[in-house]
Amino acid sequence: MLVSGWRLELWRRQSTEQARILQWLGEARQQGFSHYGLYQVGQCYWLSCTGEANVGDAVAHVHQQLTSTQDPSWVVLQVVGEQVWVIAWREQTLLCALAIDLEANPNSFLFELTATWLATDGMQCQLMLAGEMAQQRWLTAPWPVSPQVCDELFNQAPSKGQQLLNIRKPPPWLRRKVVVLSTTISLCLALLLGWLLWPTTPSEAGLDSHPQAQQRPPMAGVQLASMAALPQQLLRWSYVAGWKVQQWQFSEQQQQLHVQQGYASMADLRQQLQPIWFYQLGAVAGSAQPGLLLTANVPSAWQQEPSLAKLAPSLAYLESSLSELQQWFPQAQFKVAAVQTDGWYQWQQVQVQVLGFDPLLWSSAGAKAWRQLPSELRLVAASAKADGLLWQLQLELRAYAHGGQAHGRDYD
Repeated sequence: MLVSGWRLELWRRQSTEQARILQWLGEARQQGFSHYGLYQVGQCYWLSCTGEANVGDAVAHVHQQLTSTQDPSWVVLQVVGEQVWVIAWREQTLLCALAIDLEANPNSFLFELTATWLATDGMQCQLMLAGEMAQQRWLTAPWPVSPQVCDELFNQAPSKGQQLLNIRKPPPWLRRKVVVLSTTISLCLALLLGWLLWPTTPSEAGLDSHPQAQQRPPMAGVQLASMAALPQQLLRWSYVAGWKVQQWQFSEQQQQLHVQQGYASMADLRQQLQPIWFYQLGAVAGSAQPGLLLTANVPSAWQQEPSLAKLAPSLAYLESSLSELQQWFPQAQFKVAAVQTDGWYQWQQVQVQVLGFDPLLWSSAGAKAWRQLPSELRLVAASAKADGLLWQLQLELRAYAHGGQAHGRDYD
């Protein structure tokens, strides 16, 4: 919902690594987003993307309004039309950017949502009620902390400097690097010109120059072995009390969990899930009923890759690895593409489909075998969709080996 040019429910990501931000910007362009915002909090970057121009990020605006306070962690509530906007962060981590319909959700839902953030034995965030409507509704409510109040935060349209940037424009640190690089190149050209015009001595004429070695590009995805706990995790998600986990999705940088509320509270959900998840949207895509979309960043340890010296000399290991997976997923179907190469690597893309997977049948021996899969076998994308107590799995793998001609068997 747009209020004076401010937007809350944007496509959001956050990371302390600039490389991840650049990867997400590339992904955003592929998805058709035309504008982005990049807001730095401590060492973390909050990225927001949209397909609209001339709008501002409500989260960045609210955070800027409260940076002068002594408290680094806040839960901010403001009534906007028929919704309450919930924005929460703990130090440099964004916890929530959620628009909740007031008619569809009672106050108890809001109390459950914010309970852990406000608890004195939890995240210890402060509570801010912005605007008269929020203060009339919740100033005397039974919060675990005393709420503070302020004026409306979205009563003016975003200034030009607050509007999201065209996605073709590079992030600030890249623009600074371009300026430094341009200056460096100009200086190097001047030095090179002087060197070329300098008389060559016999000793210098025999010197040879070598081109600088190019940096090896990173492998796509994460180690498939790092996902060995997935079957056990699916089993736990099958029995989340009072909530239904509908779908899990994985990309190189992020996990998403689609959940649907049943009879249990938000606090009950938090107790049953790992604390890595944070709330991003107020509804599950494709569902007519209220739900939640939880997101979590992928640990950097999963992305570790073998050194070039230890990289497999050929793709021969792929056949045995797929046979190993077939043993533990008898119903799996594999679709293996032809070998590709770029000079650094040769690789093969593999699509795996597992219909009707029952995590109850998974064994510790299977998990051990999964953990021993070679680090050159990478998981690029994945999804798991609940079907009762069974799961429909889709895995996209990529097997790497040294560049050049393939020594192992090619799969057609």
